[in-house]
Amino acid sequence: MGHTYGRRRALLKRMQRGFTMVEVIVAIGMLTLVGLAAAQFAITAVHSSYAHQQRAIAVGLAESGMEQVQESVKGKDGNTIFSTLTSGMSKSGAQEALKAATDLNVIENASDTIDLGWNDSPSATAIQAKVETNDRQGKGTTYTVYTVVGKCYRLSTQASCLSASKQGLVTSSGAVGAYKYVGEGNKSVDAASITDATKFPTGPFNTGTASSPTYSPMVRVVVLVTWPDSQHQGKTCWYSTATIFDGSNDDTLKSK
Repeated sequence: MGHTYGRRRALLKRMQRGFTMVEVIVAIGMLTLVGLAAAQFAITAVHSSYAHQQRAIAVGLAESGMEQVQESVKGKDGNTIFSTLTSGMSKSGAQEALKAATDLNVIENASDTIDLGWNDSPSATAIQAKVETNDRQGKGTTYTVYTVVGKCYRLSTQASCLSASKQGLVTSSGAVGAYKYVGEGNKSVDAASITDATKFPTGPFNTGTASSPTYSPMVRVVVLVTWPDSQHQGKTCWYSTATIFDGSNDDTLKSK
């Protein structure tokens, strides 16, 4: 009996030691899982925080770009706004900026909504179509600021501002109809001011008849900021802002 009882006690002790070991292994596994989950949460939180920071920087850059646009035309006549804003934009730079905006669907149906503008002899001191800048926190993010400037025309009976071809001012063959400036003694509109990317009509115009609708030339401006997506490799983040200026010598654009 004594030997049997001793063997049972030894067996029970071994079983207790086995259960304890299993419990330790389970506990270690649970702690590992919790630790991994916490680490993943921390990494996600850091990435999310950085993504929000990047967007905040981009918003600031876009707003700063639009403020620069607004300031550059302050006090100017409406029909000089276009030439002022395009004075620093080369053809290739303007086309690259428009492509970036259309590729990201920032400007949808660009051929229907904007006639791109540029300058044949761009100034290096004026607003540029493309500017790259790095964040000031030194985290290596490069932001690209695109500024797109173009013409569009608002029909007196409509609210939308559309391209010359979409408004029917230019035919599919490139011909421009015969138009007269409103209130300028039936002065004819130079076709080049509509078809040429470096020129702009001097004011509202129509066909010269009393019943003809009036077309008001406008300047469409889009400021787009792009930067690499920190959470999805190979993708691009963007933020944009836009405005339209009246190209008809609107007094509200002038300094008081």
